[in-house]
Amino acid sequence: SGWLWAVFDLKAEMDAKLLKRTGGDVVLHVEQVQGFKGTAVRMITRPGFNPSVRKEGQLWVLDIHEQPIAPKAGFDVATQMDFQERGRVVIRATDGSQPMILRDPEVGDSIHVVTVPAIGAGVRIGREYPGAELLPTAQGIAMIPRGDTVRLDTNREQVEISQPGGLFLSPMLAAEGATGGGGKVATDGNVGADVMATGPLDISKWLRGGNDKFVDDHRKLISRLAHVRPDEKNAQRMEIARHYLANGFGAEALGELRVMAAVDPLIVDTPPFRAVRGAASFLMGRDADAIVDLSTPALKGDARVQLFLAAASARSLPDPNKHALVLRLAPEDIKGWPRNLRIAIGEVAAKTVARAGDSKGAARIVDAMMGPGLSRRDVGKLAYLSGMAAQAGKQWDTTISRYRDAEASESRPDRAYAARDRVELMLKLNKMSPTEAIRDLEKLRFAWRGEDFEYQLMKRLGQLQIAAGRYGEGLRSMHSLVANYPDNPDIGKVQEEMSDTFNRLFLVGEADKLAPVVAIGLYDEFQELTPSGTKGDEMIRRLADRLAGVDLLERAGELLRHQVEFRLSGLDKVRVGTRLAFLNLSDRRPSLALEALEASEAPEIPTDLAARRRYIRVQALTDLGRSAEALALIINDQGEEANRLRGDINWKLKRWPEAAAALESTIVKPIGNRPLDPATARRLLDTATAMTLAKDERGLTRLRRTYGALMAPTEWREAFDLLTSEPERGIIDYRRLGDKIKQVQDFQTFMGEWQKRVKAQGLSSIN
Repeated sequence: SGWLWAVFDLKAEMDAKLLKRTGGDVVLHVEQVQGFKGTAVRMITRPGFNPSVRKEGQLWVLDIHEQPIAPKAGFDVATQMDFQERGRVVIRATDGSQPMILRDPEVGDSIHVVTVPAIGAGVRIGREYPGAELLPTAQGIAMIPRGDTVRLDTNREQVEISQPGGLFLSPMLAAEGATGGGGKVATDGNVGADVMATGPLDISKWLRGGNDKFVDDHRKLISRLAHVRPDEKNAQRMEIARHYLANGFGAEALGELRVMAAVDPLIVDTPPFRAVRGAASFLMGRDADAIVDLSTPALKGDARVQLFLAAASARSLPDPNKHALVLRLAPEDIKGWPRNLRIAIGEVAAKTVARAGDSKGAARIVDAMMGPGLSRRDVGKLAYLSGMAAQAGKQWDTTISRYRDAEASESRPDRAYAARDRVELMLKLNKMSPTEAIRDLEKLRFAWRGEDFEYQLMKRLGQLQIAAGRYGEGLRSMHSLVANYPDNPDIGKVQEEMSDTFNRLFLVGEADKLAPVVAIGLYDEFQELTPSGTKGDEMIRRLADRLAGVDLLERAGELLRHQVEFRLSGLDKVRVGTRLAFLNLSDRRPSLALEALEASEAPEIPTDLAARRRYIRVQALTDLGRSAEALALIINDQGEEANRLRGDINWKLKRWPEAAAALESTIVKPIGNRPLDPATARRLLDTATAMTLAKDERGLTRLRRTYGALMAPTEWREAFDLLTSEPERGIIDYRRLGDKIKQVQDFQTFMGEWQKRVKAQGLSSIN
């Protein structure tokens, strides 16, 4: 099933991820098969890439190159019959291990394995016998039994395939195997004179009467097989295989070739055999096998072989500029071929030539694909290929028309590809808006899932959604690719695009255009994309700033708490811990504020930052009713912020003289004729209120004389005049005074000013 196996006779645990990483882009998948007494590792490599084996000390090294799987030294394989005509297969391999049996998890076959110490000694050519299949190896021996009693036995000199009563080998096969080479060597002469009279892939000649007379021609070929001599049967089987191939029956051709190889295993190395098997493998979609067979040096000079080889290579490893030169010549060959061959070769050729930019060449190939036997699905395929050819020639209107024809056809894959390509073209020509393109591509999500259509569609859909500002949809589209196609060689680019989008959103600032709730929802959904290090820390800081600015304090605090607990250390941890404490304090959770300060303590904190942390601690203690402890922390601090805090605390305790003194000490009269700023004017009103409640007439007189004129232009003029009015003007109307004081009940506290600053400048403004 396309797996490469490495089996050892000792038990060990393999690091599959390390092996895959070591294999680079050549090794696509590695896994260890459990439930086996030795060690079995199986892997998938790029088509055509197989290992050669060597040792470095105690290490077995697999050098994986673009090469067929083959040993450096092949074992002699022979079939033998004893005097009772019991058959067995003998492999000349010394010092083999005891046979081990493992089960193929893909198809359920039992595989019998014997390992050998000789480096690079293996079975050069696989063989099928009645009851057993001997597999080709780069080293060692592997056999699949086709019967319950077939077994693999070893001794010091050789390995045997046998069963009770013997394998059912014909005397002729055993006699041929007596040479020690596993059967007589097949040369051109052994294939038969009729077979060698044609080229390696003379499709037109092998057609005979074509599909209309296929049954009659096939009966004649089968009938002739029954009458030829035994040594000419393979020549006749080759004629049958070629007839199958020329009429588009790849599976049947391969079946006939396998019968030939079972009779004469070494025939598989002849150019005629390789040519037919390679072309049949191409028809079956087995491009890796086709490339190996058609790359045989002896076939290099044949134009039709090169056509099939280029088609197989272009389909498995697309490189239009590399293969288009050969595939441009397809019309000269495929015109007149049966439908299966025309469509198989023509589709690959037309796509490759169109992608190389040759519109006329692609159109000629499409014309050559026309002919008898086409189905309605084929008509849809031809419409799509015509659209590709027109697009290569920049014939936009024709392209769109052909694509629409394909969309209306009965060919499901071509409907999907045509719709996708039409949308891309119309978007490029500005005949469709990105929103319309997204809508149409979303309709194709379940239109076709073959090849890499779904992968490329979802990738492009995600790109368009992100470009249109629909970030959540775009990231979800790409996330589904990462989840469903983890082994796709291109998946790293998708992950990179997701990370770039996430960085643009939360590091560059694109998320600022989104509603805060939407932004935090996106972050929560894709937070695994947060980069490590300083970029990730800055991203979280920006997001916390945004959330704090719209009073989502609890969520902002969760982000910062995670940083303090898991991501940061040193001075960065101190700064973020200070912001977290401030958020908790703003959210009326003073206990959590104190916890945040404790969790982010560190030695040698800068003076300014230490002061801010002290002021937050003072406010938290005050909110907890521990005013005495709070005042003790700032007893020797006569700075402006300490005095404001002192005023706040005494205000809450209704110690009006102390509150008035502390508040007055924070007021600085503007220089010259400059007006009062709103914050200072508000603080003057708070000071006057405290003095009134403290019955400090001298203080009120001082405020009136010093600041009365400056307060006149402000919105608090009337309240200030009322609070500071001289007693001789009459009895104060305390009802009016109460109304004015009520207007300023939202006393401008220390925390209030800090909260305003955070909303305007962000959390980072507090430290």
